[in-house]
Amino acid sequence: MPSRLMRELTPRQRAAAKSLPSASRTALSEWCDVLRHIDETVHNASAVGGGAFIARMQALQKLPTQLASGDARCGYPALAECMARQSIPAALLRECIEGASLDLVRAQPRDQAQLDQFLFKIAGVPLLVACRLAGTAEEELRPTIDRLGALAQSISQLPRISEDLARGRIYLTLEAMNAGGVTREELGRQEMSPALWEFAKQLADENARQLDQLQPQVEAMAPDFPRAFALATHTDAAESLRAWAAKGHAFFAPPPPPTLAMRIRGAFGRSPK
Repeated sequence: MPSRLMRELTPRQRAAAKSLPSASRTALSEWCDVLRHIDETVHNASAVGGGAFIARMQALQKLPTQLASGDARCGYPALAECMARQSIPAALLRECIEGASLDLVRAQPRDQAQLDQFLFKIAGVPLLVACRLAGTAEEELRPTIDRLGALAQSISQLPRISEDLARGRIYLTLEAMNAGGVTREELGRQEMSPALWEFAKQLADENARQLDQLQPQVEAMAPDFPRAFALATHTDAAESLRAWAAKGHAFFAPPPPPTLAMRIRGAFGRSPK
């Protein structure tokens, strides 16, 4: 699975959560546990395959209803109580499961619409549920939170393209790669060609533009906790993008410098004695 937003709270998100009552903070922590459970269950079940996969997925599908109904026996009592009290629907949790499952069947999104469908489910919805734990209505949050979650998730994946390639996954759209003159084979070589440098720079510029465009909407959110939590997520994403820029927008880590033995082999065409 890709490293999902909200699997663990960042220091900024934890600081924002201090304004929540103790029970809600516990619920938020359990929500992160649930997201890890979803990802690990889907991933492990797919590795097993067959009847075991079906059985584990069926068990996972029961969790949203248990949480939304306040059933403390689900293993996440604080989250279940909070979701029932705030009327957070089971449908939101099912979207998270659907997003994790999409990763099993789609190696690369065709276009931005397909990528957004995936990102909204694995990042936008988790962020939305976290903000709703304070009692804010969904309609006040969803457009901004969906976009912020998807953008933060997309930015976090840019420096880890080599890890995703090792899993047979590319979280860049085929449409964007074709427009940038970048091929899957070129990515597979894991060397930054001039075309890849230019493509990466364009992605960075577009993500930075979207972050700037989104910031006023995040700052205008209410009440206090959703705004603070969303601002923390926005700041984390901007910082991640700056860190990637400081590394030259490289998709891949540079190869290590050659050792003395490697230089000798290169010079003489044989292994040193």
